[in-house]
Amino acid sequence: MPLYEYRCEGCKKTFEELVFPGDPLPPCPHCGETHTHRILSPVRWIGAGGEGGSPSSCASCHPGPSGCSGCSK
Repeated sequence: MPLYEYRCEGCKKTFEELVFPGDPLPPCPHCGETHTHRILSPVRWIGAGGEGGSPSSCASCHPGPSGCSGCSK
């Protein structure tokens, strides 16, 4: 079951909910409003060194302004 993030149209709070594909949108757990919509959640990835970040922040194997050039350590 995927975990989705929703925003309530009533109280404007966000919440996460485990929902099967095709299930109706869940009501807001804060105020009970049934008008909710799924929102895009930020994605965090873990790099080869075990640290999160973005592709432009890779400098663990090639320190300097050019960053990582795709080497295999």
